[in-house]
Amino acid sequence: MRYLIVVCCAITLSCQTRDPAIATSDTSGFEAFYQQFHTDSIFQLERIVFPLSGLPANADRLTLSKKDYKWTKENWVLHRPFDSTLTGFEHKLTELGEGMILETFLQKDTRMAMERRFAIVDGNWHLIYYAGMNPVGQ
Repeated sequence: MRYLIVVCCAITLSCQTRDPAIATSDTSGFEAFYQQFHTDSIFQLERIVFPLSGLPANADRLTLSKKDYKWTKENWVLHRPFDSTLTGFEHKLTELGEGMILETFLQKDTRMAMERRFAIVDGNWHLIYYAGMNPVGQ
Protein backbone atom coordinates (compact mmCIF):
# COMPACT_ATOMS: atom_id res chain seq x y z
CA MET A 1 0.00 0.00 0.00
CA ARG A 2 2.81 2.43 0.87
CA TYR A 3 4.50 1.62 -2.43
CA LEU A 4 1.30 2.57 -4.30
CA ILE A 5 1.10 5.90 -2.46
CA VAL A 6 4.75 6.69 -3.26
CA VAL A 7 4.23 5.84 -6.95
CA CYS A 8 1.07 7.99 -7.14
CA CYS A 9 2.89 10.93 -5.53
CA ALA A 10 5.83 10.56 -7.91
CA ILE A 11 3.52 10.53 -10.95
CA THR A 12 1.60 13.56 -9.69
CA LEU A 13 4.77 15.53 -9.05
CA SER A 14 6.29 14.64 -12.42
CA CYS A 15 3.24 15.94 -14.31
CA GLN A 16 2.90 19.28 -12.57
CA THR A 17 2.62 22.42 -14.66
CA ARG A 18 5.76 24.50 -14.34
CA ASP A 19 6.31 28.22 -14.69
CA PRO A 20 8.47 28.80 -17.81
CA ALA A 21 10.89 30.87 -15.75
CA ILE A 22 11.64 27.98 -13.38
CA ALA A 23 14.37 25.53 -14.26
CA THR A 24 14.24 22.16 -12.52
CA SER A 25 16.47 19.12 -12.54
CA ASP A 26 14.12 17.41 -15.02
CA THR A 27 14.31 20.38 -17.37
CA SER A 28 18.01 21.12 -16.98
CA GLY A 29 19.04 23.54 -19.70
CA PHE A 30 15.52 23.96 -21.07
CA GLU A 31 15.17 27.65 -20.24
CA ALA A 32 18.41 28.55 -22.06
CA PHE A 33 17.42 26.33 -25.00
CA TYR A 34 13.94 27.92 -25.12
CA GLN A 35 15.36 31.46 -25.22
CA GLN A 36 17.89 30.64 -27.95
CA PHE A 37 15.31 28.65 -29.93
CA HIS A 38 13.19 31.80 -30.33
CA THR A 39 16.01 34.26 -31.07
CA ASP A 40 18.45 32.30 -33.27
CA SER A 41 16.99 31.04 -36.56
CA ILE A 42 19.92 28.73 -37.38
CA PHE A 43 19.79 27.20 -33.90
CA GLN A 44 16.03 26.75 -34.25
CA LEU A 45 16.32 24.82 -37.50
CA GLU A 46 19.11 22.66 -36.05
CA ARG A 47 16.94 21.77 -33.04
CA ILE A 48 13.87 20.57 -34.92
CA VAL A 49 13.51 16.90 -35.78
CA PHE A 50 12.45 17.11 -39.47
CA PRO A 51 10.19 15.85 -40.83
CA LEU A 52 8.30 17.15 -37.80
CA SER A 53 4.94 15.62 -36.90
CA GLY A 54 2.06 17.95 -36.16
CA LEU A 55 -0.71 20.00 -37.73
CA PRO A 56 -0.84 23.23 -39.71
CA ALA A 57 -2.82 26.15 -38.33
CA ASN A 58 -6.52 26.06 -39.22
CA ALA A 59 -6.29 22.46 -40.42
CA ASP A 60 -9.20 21.12 -42.42
CA ARG A 61 -11.14 18.02 -41.36
CA LEU A 62 -9.24 15.74 -43.74
CA THR A 63 -5.85 16.81 -42.36
CA LEU A 64 -7.14 16.47 -38.80
CA SER A 65 -8.50 12.98 -39.42
CA LYS A 66 -5.34 11.66 -41.11
CA LYS A 67 -3.03 12.80 -38.30
CA ASP A 68 -0.02 12.38 -40.58
CA TYR A 69 0.92 15.99 -41.35
CA LYS A 70 4.67 16.66 -41.47
CA TRP A 71 6.52 19.96 -41.25
CA THR A 72 9.64 20.23 -43.40
CA LYS A 73 12.41 22.83 -43.55
CA GLU A 74 10.70 24.10 -46.72
CA ASN A 75 7.30 24.79 -45.10
CA TRP A 76 8.57 25.78 -41.64
CA VAL A 77 7.82 29.30 -40.41
CA LEU A 78 10.30 30.46 -37.78
CA HIS A 79 8.94 30.79 -34.25
CA ARG A 80 9.68 34.03 -32.43
CA PRO A 81 9.35 35.06 -28.77
CA PHE A 82 5.73 35.25 -27.66
CA ASP A 83 4.44 37.29 -24.74
CA SER A 84 1.20 35.64 -23.68
CA THR A 85 0.47 38.43 -21.17
CA LEU A 86 -0.07 40.86 -24.05
CA THR A 87 -2.35 38.66 -26.14
CA GLY A 88 -4.83 37.03 -23.77
CA PHE A 89 -3.40 33.56 -24.30
CA GLU A 90 -2.95 31.14 -21.45
CA HIS A 91 0.56 29.63 -21.64
CA LYS A 92 1.52 26.37 -19.93
CA LEU A 93 4.66 24.28 -19.82
CA THR A 94 4.03 20.81 -18.46
CA GLU A 95 6.69 18.23 -17.70
CA LEU A 96 5.66 14.88 -19.14
CA GLY A 97 8.58 13.11 -17.57
CA GLU A 98 12.30 13.56 -17.46
CA GLY A 99 13.46 15.02 -20.73
CA MET A 100 10.05 15.89 -22.21
CA ILE A 101 7.94 19.07 -22.03
CA LEU A 102 4.52 19.88 -23.44
CA GLU A 103 3.82 23.53 -24.21
CA THR A 104 0.33 24.86 -24.89
CA PHE A 105 -1.07 28.25 -25.78
CA LEU A 106 -4.83 28.56 -25.33
CA GLN A 107 -6.94 31.54 -26.42
CA LYS A 108 -9.81 31.21 -23.96
CA ASP A 109 -12.34 33.39 -25.82
CA THR A 110 -12.07 31.58 -29.16
CA ARG A 111 -11.03 28.14 -27.76
CA MET A 112 -8.12 28.03 -30.20
CA ALA A 113 -4.89 26.36 -29.11
CA MET A 114 -1.34 25.69 -30.25
CA GLU A 115 0.79 22.81 -28.99
CA ARG A 116 4.50 22.09 -29.05
CA ARG A 117 6.42 19.17 -27.58
CA PHE A 118 10.09 19.33 -26.70
CA ALA A 119 12.34 16.41 -25.79
CA ILE A 120 15.96 15.65 -25.17
CA VAL A 121 17.38 13.94 -28.26
CA ASP A 122 21.05 12.91 -28.27
CA GLY A 123 21.66 14.97 -25.13
CA ASN A 124 20.09 18.23 -26.40
CA TRP A 125 16.62 19.76 -26.35
CA HIS A 126 14.71 19.57 -29.64
CA LEU A 127 11.23 20.40 -30.89
CA ILE A 128 9.62 17.04 -31.71
CA TYR A 129 5.97 18.04 -32.42
CA TYR A 130 4.14 21.22 -33.45
CA ALA A 131 0.42 21.80 -33.99
CA GLY A 132 -0.49 25.31 -35.11
CA MET A 133 -3.58 27.21 -33.92
CA ASN A 134 -6.66 25.02 -34.21
CA PRO A 135 -9.96 24.72 -32.34
CA VAL A 136 -9.63 22.85 -29.06
CA GLY A 137 -10.93 19.32 -29.24
CA GLN A 138 -10.31 18.89 -32.95
